[in-house]
Order: sequence, then C-alpha cells, then structure tokens
Amino acid sequence: KYLSFNTDNSNMVLNGNGATLKFSDSNYVGGYRIYISGTEQSLPAISADIPFNSSQVTFIAPHGLSIGDVIAIKSEALTDYQGSTGAVRRIGELFTVSRVVSPTVIITDESAIYDYLVSDSATAAKYNTVSNLTIKDLHIIDAGLDPTGATVESQRAIHMQYTKNAAIENVTIENCSGFAITARNSINWRVSDCYLSQGQTDDILTFAQYGIAINDFSRGGRISGLTVKGFKEG
Repeated sequence: KYLSFNTDNSNMVLNGNGATLKFSDSNYVGGYRIYISGTEQSLPAISADIPFNSSQVTFIAPHGLSIGDVIAIKSEALTDYQGSTGAVRRIGELFTVSRVVSPTVIITDESAIYDYLVSDSATAAKYNTVSNLTIKDLHIIDAGLDPTGATVESQRAIHMQYTKNAAIENVTIENCSGFAITARNSINWRVSDCYLSQGQTDDILTFAQYGIAINDFSRGGRISGLTVKGFKEG
C-alpha cells in the first residue's frame, strides 16, 4: 500500500490540490495505491430469527453496540454466484443501529430484505469504519504498472472497505490496469466528478478491469459526474 488510511483517519480531508502520483516513475510495487480500511469485529450469536421486513436484532449475549454503529447481517445458507467463476458468496446486508432497546436487542435503520434464520447460521458483525474521509483533487497515473512498465493484475488505485460516508471527489485515474475505485463493505459512500481511464487495449489485458467495482455488502453509494473509459467490465 502506498497511502493507507484506518479508523484513526476519520473526519479527515486529503486535498491533493491537483498533485500527481505517477507510479511508473517509482520503485513501488503492490496491490493497492490508496487503501482505506476499517476493521470487522465479531458480535455475539443471533438468538432469534430476523424475518423479511424486520428491523429487530436479538443477540444471545450483550452486544456492546451504540446508535450509529454499522453492522452486517449475513447468512451461510443464502448464497449467490459471481460471474463465470461460480464463486459462492454469502448474501448479507448493511445496517446502522438506530435504537438500542436493551443490552441484547437493537433496532436497525432499515428493514431486512431477506429472512435471516438462526437455523441457517445467520451471523452479525460490527464494522469499525473509517468515517467521513474525503479524498479530492488528485491525479493518479500508471496505477496498474510496476516500475518496469509491465501491467500488474488486480491493482486497485483507490480501495475503500469498512467505510462510512467516505467520498472521492475530482480525482483523475489514468492507465489503471485493474480496478480504478472499489467500494467493499462500505455504507453511504460517494464518488463524484472523477475521470477513470484504463489506458490499455483489451487484447493486451486478459484479466478483469473495472472503473468502479462494488463488492460484498456495500450500500448507499452515490455516483455523479463520472467518466469511465476503456475498462472491459465498465
């Protein structure tokens, strides 16, 4: 990781003031250029079913949650598949805690859109998020190249995970061979007025390339004023 942000960097604005990061001119090699990540924390077992359209979560032991905390509800039995790889992914949803009823019961801000059953091994986790972080006015070049100029698979120019109210504004990303921006397990994120360019041709790069990739249980994303050019998967 070239630049890394964690929960200590919440409520922060990184203003590049038009600065350029050009990675083909450096000795940096890695999977991420700008890496923004909180952490996932286990919660006690869920002791009662969470049916469709319910917003109450009951735990077997004290949860320690507060209003505004971000949690994920997941189910081992509810799965989906990703593209041609057939990779099984658990289905889940992100919520924020809107009310603490008791040490073992909370109410979430939205109702569930699936049935999360104890018999299906439904689980919950708290996301200790990087909150209210803004990255703006930055130019990133050659995010997918190593120092020799060769392309590197699965590079991420900007990667957000376990974030809340994170924003990417007026950022240009050029010659990114993998993923320009990814949002994973993030809530209420925003990407605005950005230009994302892959910079290579499809017959040169055979692996996945995305302008923006939204992974796992992300929710509440807002995209505006975006230009995406050259990425095979969009």
